[in-house]
Amino acid sequence: MKTAAESQRFVLIGHPVAHSLSPVIHRAAYQELELSHRYELVDCPDEAAVVKVVDALRSGEIAGANVTIPWKRLALKLADMVAPSVQRVGVANVLARGADGAIVAHNTDVPALVEEFQRLSGCRRRRAGRRCGSRVADCPQVRRRGPRSRMASRQPVRRARCRAACVARGGRARALPAP
Repeated sequence: MKTAAESQRFVLIGHPVAHSLSPVIHRAAYQELELSHRYELVDCPDEAAVVKVVDALRSGEIAGANVTIPWKRLALKLADMVAPSVQRVGVANVLARGADGAIVAHNTDVPALVEEFQRLSGCRRRRAGRRCGSRVADCPQVRRRGPRSRMASRQPVRRARCRAACVARGGRARALPAP
């Protein structure tokens, strides 16, 4: 394991957060990776509390932060730089401190959701294009209709996957059950 001097502090910002299992999950990961990092819950009941945590992140006291409700939009506003994943959805769920102290906002929710839809659907590419492509971003309905798509399907997972693809591309989609 790394020494205490190499140990880093990571936090979850939100309100409320006492119910979160994130510390258990992160501690298990740190133990598996032989890291002595710490992961703590920080209940931020108001914007001032969030600003205080982001300032601690900027100073290096905290190495990184996950952000949950209701502070994902505020996290984006407080960041110095924005990753492309955030630009598409307008909220940040991860704040990372760069080497220069700049706070970079990320969103890992959309890629995780897309991956889960792919896993659940077992989607494979077909030449006829009847199903969404092997990657949700290649959804035929989204390609044809653009970022404001409407599509109908009897398959709920297909509707959800195509909707997620459209949102991931920065658009809005309305997925309707087929008549």
